[in-house]
Amino acid sequence: MTRRVRPVVVRQRITERLERERARMESCPDEELLVSPVWRQGYLAGLRIARVIVREGGE
Repeated sequence: MTRRVRPVVVRQRITERLERERARMESCPDEELLVSPVWRQGYLAGLRIARVIVREGGE
């Protein structure tokens, strides 16, 4: 038997996961991640865009 999850709940979970990843990436120093600041800014921008897409996907 499968359990149905409402799309609103799925969007909320994905949004929370994206927000946690964004916070984690912002808190780590560049030296620890071994990435350039430009790469980090691009990754964070991608996370923000993905969050907006997920939030508006069901409307």
